[in-house]
Amino acid sequence: MSGCGVILCECNGALERRISLQELSHFIHDTDPSLEVITGNNLCKRHELRLLMDSVNIRPVVIGACDKIRNKANFWQDVDVDDSSLCFTKVLNILSELSSDFSDAEISDRIKLLLASQISKASTCGDISQENLKLCFSLSKTEITRRNLATSLLPRYEVIPAILQDDCLGDSCKLCADICPAGAIASSYNALQIDKSSCTGCGACVNACPRGAISYPGYSTVELEREIEALLSNRAELPYRIIAIFCQSCFDNDDTDIKNCPPSIFTIKVPSLSIVSPLLLLNAFNMGADGIALIHDEECCINKTPRQSLANTINFVQQLLDRWGIDKNRIKCINKVDIELNGNLRQFTNYVVASGHTQFKSAPGSMTFEGMYNLAAIIKEMDSKLRITNEDMLSGEDVPFEIVTIDSARCTGCNVCAQNCPTGAISTRTSGDPPTFKLIFNHDKCIACNLCVNKCPEECMKVSKALDFARLSNVGETIFENEFIHCRNCNKPYASKSMVDALKRKLEDSGVSDAEWTEYCPSCRVVIQQKR
Repeated sequence: MSGCGVILCECNGALERRISLQELSHFIHDTDPSLEVITGNNLCKRHELRLLMDSVNIRPVVIGACDKIRNKANFWQDVDVDDSSLCFTKVLNILSELSSDFSDAEISDRIKLLLASQISKASTCGDISQENLKLCFSLSKTEITRRNLATSLLPRYEVIPAILQDDCLGDSCKLCADICPAGAIASSYNALQIDKSSCTGCGACVNACPRGAISYPGYSTVELEREIEALLSNRAELPYRIIAIFCQSCFDNDDTDIKNCPPSIFTIKVPSLSIVSPLLLLNAFNMGADGIALIHDEECCINKTPRQSLANTINFVQQLLDRWGIDKNRIKCINKVDIELNGNLRQFTNYVVASGHTQFKSAPGSMTFEGMYNLAAIIKEMDSKLRITNEDMLSGEDVPFEIVTIDSARCTGCNVCAQNCPTGAISTRTSGDPPTFKLIFNHDKCIACNLCVNKCPEECMKVSKALDFARLSNVGETIFENEFIHCRNCNKPYASKSMVDALKRKLEDSGVSDAEWTEYCPSCRVVIQQKR
């Protein structure tokens, strides 16, 4: 990250009293040697931070200071700043850590891990396109007076999801549009577009897209996993690590700085819990998380997280934890309106610690997520680590996999299902001599979107929500096979026999007696018709 750096505020000596600045600087350089470490004092005073920024000429990846700096640090997000990547500068409330009741060793470990998590996350964040930027106006949180009234309404950039048109399937998919709670995604000339004025930035579309065609800088699966990976790293001696994932729209900034909680709780803030996928949760456990808490305000969440969708995600992960002999209560959804949020988190932490570490904590290779961006792949990886070989099955509405079957008597081999499958779970293959047409189903690629069923013109497809562990290792199974018909004129195979037979039946049913032309390929039909 050339030209980037970390800014640390001394907070009038509070930092040095609990942790050595030199030690912290060495840690940051070990994390990323390209980062420059800059120290200052009283950075919560806007002019001090501005002077420091002007003097060093770096892009701040992380600013470690007190909470007051959050609003003061917004100046590089103003709309007249050309480099929009600075929207991602992370402000860590280090002063809150320093003023906690934790021991000096625990404070040192926590600050290091928090810094490392944001540095690691920033290293995977690419450029932010203009499509990801929404211009909005926010009221200043300082007291509004007659003198500052004209400048109280501040223009700011807000980062929102954007559709990568080159990767998007357009109208043939529309899974993101179907799930968007704000109705902000619509089709225009077979291309899907996000209406910036309507988008709330919840991120539900990111999870729904099977092609990775929606970018959301700061909240991609890779970036969130990098953040979690750093929090779980062995570069600190804290024995237990529990991840608390907060819905930002349910909390003020002050709320999400957990106070009086055990040192093993680390918070990750997301736009809404809609962006939390089974893949993200499983990767966290795979990398050594001892427990995961999902926290939001069920009734008052601005970015509405569908209750059933969240429940399905948790239930599915819990079923897998049961499979691996791990207490399913290590993952829990906590409602913000509960009487004592911090008390519930302490109780959850005590329960997790009393249960000990999971088997993944010590499993070989558990501290990595490289290549684990596919749900089936991470499940197979975790099975392998614990040497689970039983090939049973999970079923139910909360399972994000399906098993597809076809009524061969009705299927015409039209290939519509394969053409509309967004993940390639259904594909076609031609093989043999004479050649035969096959539909191949790959269970590990299925995401239970039902597009194949909805698009089938013959209504001959059936699906059942289930995860068959035995099929996850298969290269694919044939669910329909039919011989090809050869053209009477050029002798080239042009269609499956079932399709030609179905076409003949429909012509006969409609009163057409001469269906001979169906036995010619499309090219020869044109030639024959021209001769006539």
